[in-house]
Parts: sequence; structure tokens; C-alpha cells
Amino acid sequence: MQEVFYEESVSTTNVSKNKVKYYIVKVIAIVSIIIGVLMTFFFLLFVDLSNAFQLIFFGIILVGSYVLGFVYLRKKDAFLLDFDYTFVSGSVRISKVLNNKRRRPVLSFNTSDIIQLGKYQSNTFEKIIKDTTNKKIIATPNECAAEGKDFYYIHLTAKGLKHILILECSETFMYNVLKFSSKTVLEPDFK
Repeated sequence: MQEVFYEESVSTTNVSKNKVKYYIVKVIAIVSIIIGVLMTFFFLLFVDLSNAFQLIFFGIILVGSYVLGFVYLRKKDAFLLDFDYTFVSGSVRISKVLNNKRRRPVLSFNTSDIIQLGKYQSNTFEKIIKDTTNKKIIATPNECAAEGKDFYYIHLTAKGLKHILILECSETFMYNVLKFSSKTVLEPDFK
């Protein structure tokens, strides 16, 4: 059988709104870290170490500003989030792309690991999602599907755990996945 390679990307649909959020969070993070640095110098130069109130007050401000700054620095890339789906002859890799700079693997599996696949929010999906042993992985940044794409789910077992993977992809991608998996994995009410 000939090797099949198919790749698809899902981008954030509301980029301009998310860029504004990205820059706001980035500014808050930088300002918090600058406040933390300034407060550290102020603490070292002017605080009386024998005064418990001053120690606690400045300690809380220092720790709070550093924690806030570094948490926001890590969270800022979540506003500019894309996903890449790669299919290579029976193997699927899902990657998260942060701010078009960093790629992080989300999940990889073989089509033989698939238990069931179908349309998102179908009757079969609603039954599967109620099972609390399944780990839900949402591999799309959007709430509404882009043109030419739809939301699908893949129920699978990978690394000994059951997962429900929610994708925003074209029918072509799902067709390639189905072509290399058992024909019984397609949900009965798939349209």
C-alpha cells in the first residue's frame, strides 16, 4: 500500500481580538516583574528587618508581583494558539503551535488505537463524554468551525488511557484516518 501523508492546520479565527489580549497580558506581566524588581531593591535598602509588619507586607508584594508576572508570561501565548494535525499512513500526530513560534506535541496515536470516531455533539458523542474515565482533549482554538471544516471527535486508547480528542478538520482528514482504521470505528449515526 502506498504511504499517505496529509497535514492540516487550524488557526484562531479572531486573530485581531486575540492579539490585543496577548499584548495586554504581556504588558501586565512585564509591569508586574518590573514592580517586583523595584520592590526588591526598595526592600533591601529601606525595610527594617526587625519590623515584622514591613517584612510580611513587602514579602507578599514581592512574591505576588513575581508570581503574577511569570504566570502571565506563560499564559500570553494561549491567546495566539493554532493546532497542526499530521496523518502519515496510520499514524496521527496532534501538535499545539503557540504564537507561531513554539510547537508542543499534544498527542500521537495509531489508527489501530481508535475505538470510535464521528461528529462532535452527536448522540454517540454525548454518551461517550459522560464516561468520566475518558480524558477530554480539545485540539481546536475556535468555538465555531472555519469554512470547509467541522468538529469531529475521536475516542481512542493511547498510553493506557482513554481519550476523547475533539478536532476541527475537514472531511478529507477524517477520511484518511478512517481509511487506515477498522471500518467498525465509525459511529452508527454519522451523517
